[in-house]
Amino acid sequence: KKNGCTIMAHGWTDNRQRTLINFLVYCPVGLTFIKSVDASDAVKDAPTLVNLFFEVVEWVGPSNVVHMVTDNAANYTTAERLLHERYDNIYWSPCAAHCLNLLLKDISSMPHMDYLVSRASQVTIFVYNHITLLSWLRKRSRWMDIVRPAMTRITTSFITLKSIYDHKPNLQALVTKKKWSMARALPVIVPSPLTQR
Repeated sequence: KKNGCTIMAHGWTDNRQRTLINFLVYCPVGLTFIKSVDASDAVKDAPTLVNLFFEVVEWVGPSNVVHMVTDNAANYTTAERLLHERYDNIYWSPCAAHCLNLLLKDISSMPHMDYLVSRASQVTIFVYNHITLLSWLRKRSRWMDIVRPAMTRITTSFITLKSIYDHKPNLQALVTKKKWSMARALPVIVPSPLTQR
């Protein structure tokens, strides 16, 4: 009551393609889950979406809420303007994680990034498909498994690239150690960028 609280609306899509919104309240005491709603019909229309926000604000108490955090899609920003018209004490900010995800999505759509992610995926598949190589790598000091890229998560591609970069000396050792005759196949699987031109 003394400091007020923040309402967070986290939108996501389930495996049945429904748009769900989880509502949470954060205050100095901690984080509390309020409810989850199927907003499949409401999310496309700002006036309908803001009615969900009104309902949550009224449940928490308008005098207790000072801040709201949501995705920064156009329908959410419009809904937040409508919310602020009714409750001028409530301020809005976009979700930082959502903004970063959009930024990474834009970066990953660049042709050279798509090429890098594809190459990283080839290296990862090669390592995990050859148990002898993987076993040797796992015995190396400070070795941690390479993060495998996923088709659905943009951030996973960047985590995979970082993981391969961190393992660069060990991965290079696979092709420079004489004992790895199998490593001769690597140029075919992962061609040099010089031969790609």
